[in-house]
Amino acid sequence: MGLRQTFVAMLFALTAGQIALSSADLYVICKDADKFPSTFFAPAAHLVLALLIVSTSWVGWSVGSRKTVQLTHPFSWHFIVLLIDVLLVVTYFVIVREVEINEVFKRQPALAGQSIGEYGVTKQISNVSASGEAGLVAIMFLLYLLWDVVHDKFLKKAPLRVAAFASVAAFIAAFVLYVLCRSQSEGATVLSVVFGDLALVGIVIGFRAIKGAEEPLANWFKVQHESFRERDFAWKIWLAISFAVFVVGLVGMWLTSSTPPNA
Repeated sequence: MGLRQTFVAMLFALTAGQIALSSADLYVICKDADKFPSTFFAPAAHLVLALLIVSTSWVGWSVGSRKTVQLTHPFSWHFIVLLIDVLLVVTYFVIVREVEINEVFKRQPALAGQSIGEYGVTKQISNVSASGEAGLVAIMFLLYLLWDVVHDKFLKKAPLRVAAFASVAAFIAAFVLYVLCRSQSEGATVLSVVFGDLALVGIVIGFRAIKGAEEPLANWFKVQHESFRERDFAWKIWLAISFAVFVVGLVGMWLTSSTPPNA
């Protein structure tokens, strides 16, 4: 494993570790609560979305990095690609950190011999929203597009691949969702946040389905395709599933918000 692969793999590991820590914090909040918190499902949906993004990206990056040229100096297009890789994994990390679990100072119950309890740090679920995740996912797809442009046009001196068109479509969908989430920020409910994350899950699955169909779609778009990708028509099923998930999430978010957009 070369320098670039090692560095990016370490960042992936750090992000995966943050998912584990946030999941543990959510478990502790539920365990220590007097009753099951109704807001549990919003951060849980965020973590599922983050896990999907990180795991699918790891698989895609691992496959693509097999053909990566070893980085020898910083003044090259390979170094620019490395920077974009780093920015992408940092974006994943920030998506995980968007989970609404915050530390607060809270007075603990008084122990024997104490008149008042001491203050301590505890974790709690704060105001929930899907706008932060939607905005970060939109930025993520912009970085995917930038990666494709730099890799294909400047590094390989080749036409853009289908992945670039998939990035544009996914960015538009995520940005529309971000605008809707922002318009509903004051009326967001736990259920509307869960549906918002479900719509983002649909976008991510659809993007990965199109990337997996690099070869069969290449002739239709008249663009370059990766020769190492197998011709697999399962992508059609996954693309249909992703579209259905996105629509269900979008409609569900609209119907479950306490303040409909432009109301």
